[in-house]
Amino acid sequence: MANLRLAIGVLLGVVIVISTVTVFTTIAPRPAKDGGGEELAPLEGYFPNTRFTMPLTEGSVLELKIESQAVVGGEERNESGVYVLKVKGFEWPEVNVDLEVKEGNATPGPGVVVFSQLALPREFLGKDRISLPVFLPGVGAGVCMEFELKSRGGGLLVYEGATEVTSYVVKVRASYREDGIIAKFEAFVVGPDVNVKYSHELVRIDGVGETVVEAEWLCTGEGLSSDLRYVNEGLVVIENGRLEYISVEEFRRGLQGDAVFLVISKSCPFCQKDWSHMLKASEDTPVRFYAVIAGPLLGEEERKAALLEMNKAGVFGTPAFVAYKDGKIVDVKHGFMSYSEILSWIKEVYG
Repeated sequence: MANLRLAIGVLLGVVIVISTVTVFTTIAPRPAKDGGGEELAPLEGYFPNTRFTMPLTEGSVLELKIESQAVVGGEERNESGVYVLKVKGFEWPEVNVDLEVKEGNATPGPGVVVFSQLALPREFLGKDRISLPVFLPGVGAGVCMEFELKSRGGGLLVYEGATEVTSYVVKVRASYREDGIIAKFEAFVVGPDVNVKYSHELVRIDGVGETVVEAEWLCTGEGLSSDLRYVNEGLVVIENGRLEYISVEEFRRGLQGDAVFLVISKSCPFCQKDWSHMLKASEDTPVRFYAVIAGPLLGEEERKAALLEMNKAGVFGTPAFVAYKDGKIVDVKHGFMSYSEILSWIKEVYG
């Protein structure tokens, strides 16, 4: 397989229980010492300050019936069971939970679940179009995608969304009760070496309440998120703080002039810290940023194109910054850099 994907044990998208690692041949995401300082933190105030009212509280208990059929890399894994989740708190966009397997043979453990797979905030209920983060069991990938309200009746609001991420097609159907609690969640992922069908359905819930969560948060139907783990994979141009997904040919042409190539992995915590700094820097420099957003849904052609440039530059980890002048590599930085460090480096390289 082009990317290393570790099959799911606990199926609900429990991030701490599931491992997903994107590897460019021998390259694993790790920081390098010549980047920015160890105290780098995301830029405060860069993303919109948002307020969400969730119909769950600390101590809420959801019992879910789960079904999964997954073929990943030629390996088939089918699982089913009943899981009990107890809400411990909120770290947007995720809900901290304790997980217990009531029926089935998966290994339980503490973790976090994306809010959209448990409940919909009151601010979203009934809107015709919404953008939500989704974690895709079976491939271990997070995405942001747009959903359309398809039906309303029988006490349910049914939202459907579909998107293409490189060579993969993702479809999600989420049915919510009128109070915002999930009734049924279904996800389908089809692509090279991947065919996943997953669902969970509410059996019972105890402790419906109300919790107000405030967070700096962005999630768009174009695949951009303030949380790098939910940014869609692919080759992109980053300009004025926004992403434009491009083809392999467009990526190659872009590096023929003056450009900065960013190597970013969704599973790299240092990239996560640097994400807002990169976006902000793209607003304040005339040099165009090209990037690979690496993760489980990165396509083979995109991986090869990125790897070719990485090998030329001697990139060995993420994040990495590669400077091109007239199509030639003139400098490489490994490790995270702050917004001001990125701008200073660009000024030093390009004048």
